[in-house]
Amino acid sequence: MGDAVAAIAGGTHAIELNPAGVARAVLPMIQTGLGLNPSTLEFQFNTSILYPFQDGTVFALSQFSDFPKSPTSSTTYIGTVALPLNSERDFFLGVNLKYLALSEIDNGILEGGQGLGLDFGLAYDLRGPQGTIASFGLAARDVNTEVRFNNTIEQPVTRTFVLGAAYQGIPDTRVEMDYDIVDQTLQYTGMQNQFRLGAERFFADRFYSLRVGYDALFSNNGNFSIGAGFHPNQPYEICYALQLPADGGGSTHFLSFVWRFEETGPKANQAITQIATSSEINIGNLNRLIEQPTNAGNPVSGVPLRKMTIQTDPEVFSPLGRQKTTAISFPGDEAPDIARWLVTIESPDKTPVRQFAGTGPLVSFVWDGLRSDGKPVREGKYQVALKTFNDKDQLISDDASSVDILAPRAHFEIQTANIYFSTRAPKNGKGGLAFTVNPGGPPDVQTWDFEISAVSTNKVVFEKQGKARLPKTLRWDGTDLDGDVAPNGAYLCLLVAQDQAGNPIKTDALQVFLENNPPDLALEGQSPWADFRSGTTFSFNLNAADEVGIAEWKMTLRSEKGEVLKSFAAAGQPPAKVAWDGTTNQGKALGPGSFMTAVFSATDKAGNTADADPVHVQVDYHPPSGQEQMTLDLATVYFNAMSSDLTDSAKKEIDQAAASIKPYVNKSVLVVKGYTSSTETGDTLALSHARALEVKNYLMKSLGLPDDSIYALGYADREPLQTSPKAVTEDPQRRAVITLTTLQ
Repeated sequence: MGDAVAAIAGGTHAIELNPAGVARAVLPMIQTGLGLNPSTLEFQFNTSILYPFQDGTVFALSQFSDFPKSPTSSTTYIGTVALPLNSERDFFLGVNLKYLALSEIDNGILEGGQGLGLDFGLAYDLRGPQGTIASFGLAARDVNTEVRFNNTIEQPVTRTFVLGAAYQGIPDTRVEMDYDIVDQTLQYTGMQNQFRLGAERFFADRFYSLRVGYDALFSNNGNFSIGAGFHPNQPYEICYALQLPADGGGSTHFLSFVWRFEETGPKANQAITQIATSSEINIGNLNRLIEQPTNAGNPVSGVPLRKMTIQTDPEVFSPLGRQKTTAISFPGDEAPDIARWLVTIESPDKTPVRQFAGTGPLVSFVWDGLRSDGKPVREGKYQVALKTFNDKDQLISDDASSVDILAPRAHFEIQTANIYFSTRAPKNGKGGLAFTVNPGGPPDVQTWDFEISAVSTNKVVFEKQGKARLPKTLRWDGTDLDGDVAPNGAYLCLLVAQDQAGNPIKTDALQVFLENNPPDLALEGQSPWADFRSGTTFSFNLNAADEVGIAEWKMTLRSEKGEVLKSFAAAGQPPAKVAWDGTTNQGKALGPGSFMTAVFSATDKAGNTADADPVHVQVDYHPPSGQEQMTLDLATVYFNAMSSDLTDSAKKEIDQAAASIKPYVNKSVLVVKGYTSSTETGDTLALSHARALEVKNYLMKSLGLPDDSIYALGYADREPLQTSPKAVTEDPQRRAVITLTTLQ
């Protein structure tokens, strides 16, 4: 920053040393520089074009050529992009993309080389109300840059880190320093770390300047430079510098010319007309209140911009809501040399929507959220940019702040996947009832309050509050303010808030139902015995009652082994009656003697589940009709009360019967019918079937018959004895009868 190049380039030397400094440009400009050493005829030539955009981004195209000894040369073409990293425009980032074209003599042969390179830079300006106090910079030059000479391998270019600082606390004076740190890790190089120091002083209202500097301050091969600049109140400036090597070598002369482009013509006049109609600020008859970005008379190298504070109160407002305006003020403004000022309000896409201007010191004013044409602006974050100028129309500050505009919300609600809730349900008992918040706009608010109250008493049973930001979800675990489980019933849920603009917002009340009681279920078959002859069906009677309604139900028929034979299921309230045709889920018909258990279950809308008492069904057996047959009761087996175990006397009875029927089993049908007495309790159908099954299994073992050759039927007390035979137990009804039917 302090060498001779800086003295002649008027500040565009930042392209080479730290590209972040390019972002300080506020006007399109071109620069041309020439350098000549008469004793060696070494010649330097550079050109640059800079173009800043409204959002602060600056693009530049540059070329730097050096002809140290003919016919060798070195030219670097640079494309630069730099931009401010914050709205105050005092923190900058810059990137150079470089193309290198050079030549050198190697063993008497002229070889050409080319390569690509990158530079990165950061810069920060410390500004106060009186101007820029200091600047700091950090750059990495030739990051991963390589050059290839003819057909040789690529050679890395030495990487350099540049630390820079400048002090501008003295009026019209700037002291600069740079320190280059050479990275020796890529390859060995003869380059050394360099420290540069320079100073620049402006005179006669900054029309003239003098600059001195020393390059490589702590080495023996440094260069001393002295320069002067002419900065008239015109769109150009001219600088000259003389460089003198410390070792007494030939001097070098440098000349630089900078031209700035002004924005004039109908566009500017049109903007003036729009601003002149502003009712908020008294602008009198002044014709030039809007920005005329000439900056003529200000050297590019060191314009000390001031720091102005912009305050918006409130920072969020709603032109169509409760807080309709925001006050824009400038606390701490003590700058007596402000001749005019301009405030531009830009939309989120950087489009100017309103401008305010005035002469003399800054004054506070109110913005009503309207554009220049009187229409309200859209919701979003808007930038409030302030620029101030002195009586020579020179820019003395450039700062920005922001303000948010909110539209009153047309949509704000809470939702839940299920308005029915149970603390005992396995699905939602642990996590609670979940509510999703649909903010209908930005989630940022001042405060919010969520309440749940009982419909029957209007008493609040749950409350949760917060600030700054609406929650994405809310949960209620079904307990009241005392931590006890709330009573069953209907509840109203309401979320109210105040957005950042002060607008009150609230959701519609959402009604939910807390129900912890499971459904009341009952299942009944039309009879304990089913008969599917001649296409008849068997009916089950279903009864389900619940406060919030049934969500889904299911009835399942299982075999003695627990296998699922038939399933009936559906959503909603179950029917009063379900008819079964005796087929399985696979469409197969159940054979006689099949014994099943019917189970009926249901889940209500709150997630509570219940099961009805199971019901047993016995498929009856009837001998084939249409042919001659003879049925004979072979034996009667008796059981102890409430038991299906075979006694020793019962086994003897079965053995005798088995011996007598062996010759006839191949052309006969064996049926075992189990019975219970009226004094036995519980599931007598299941008990009677178990007694028949015990006899069947004993018969199968005795006769060596397969399972499907004997039918076991439970008849409970269906066929009581009319006369009591000689009893071998206390009650002759506790029996199983073995019947043999011979087909003729």
